[in-house]
Amino acid sequence: MKTNLATWFGSAAAALCLVSTVAPQANAGQMVNGWNYSIQSSGNGSGGAVYDFTGLAIKDTGDSIIVALNTGMSLGGNSYGGTQIGLGDLFFNFTGKDFATANASGSLFGIHFDPTTNSTVSATGVYSGVTAKSVTASHYGYSSINQYFNAGYGKGSVQGDLVTKDGARTYYGNGGSGPIYNVVNTGTKVADVTMLTKDILTANGLDFSTLGAKSPQTLGFQFSKAALGAVFGSYVANIFMECGNDGIAVAGTLAANQPPTTTVPTPSADGAPTPAVPEPAEIGGVALAALILGTMKLKASKRSNTGLKL
Repeated sequence: MKTNLATWFGSAAAALCLVSTVAPQANAGQMVNGWNYSIQSSGNGSGGAVYDFTGLAIKDTGDSIIVALNTGMSLGGNSYGGTQIGLGDLFFNFTGKDFATANASGSLFGIHFDPTTNSTVSATGVYSGVTAKSVTASHYGYSSINQYFNAGYGKGSVQGDLVTKDGARTYYGNGGSGPIYNVVNTGTKVADVTMLTKDILTANGLDFSTLGAKSPQTLGFQFSKAALGAVFGSYVANIFMECGNDGIAVAGTLAANQPPTTTVPTPSADGAPTPAVPEPAEIGGVALAALILGTMKLKASKRSNTGLKL
């Protein structure tokens, strides 16, 4: 997403107003050991345990983003009726608007991490300026969120941090009557992704089971935070399987990227490099970032609400 912060926020006053509307449909999950968790009950979707998403977690290490999924499906998907049904792609929405609106303007980030998923893009990686499409019709799936709910699915915590059916309808847009967007359609690749094993994720502090997510597959990947450019603040990230049988979303907040400290070559009186004086534009950007982040209620070690509850 090629977003200019000055355009997006407009001014400090507009920025404060925007913060109050970012991710309005999602309740924040749980922050544990640096991981932002969204958990939902197994069996609340259709098709059996293989199509379950029971956990989604995101960790900001400062220079990279790590994403982990707890699910019944492995990479490469599951065969049904001669069709391979995959996990779908992961989307980040920083716009503060519903998914359909952000999608229509090409304002999403998309992560195509499983090369067998039927995205229009072929190379795995992080994509900006993304529009998404639905492949549920060709994967024995649901035509809309409403059809999925009307079939009796979405019990309990509907989609993790999207805890109610009305909340899910509002966030995905069109009152739940539109397509289930689940793979990247168009976008510009801005970074690679590195797949991570369960052991590596565990070593980084991930623990789905203690929060009740106990599906057999734990998958993960990592990408450079720089791929997100200057975008920061509140977000909703979500994923749907290619059939639309289940999906999960997490709401959270990403801290602003910190620009590296620069030095000038001329030493000071004691011989040490003298830090460069920030340019006025840099000062303004840092001040705006501090203002925005200062108005956000960051997650505590247990439950908190960075988003507004429906």
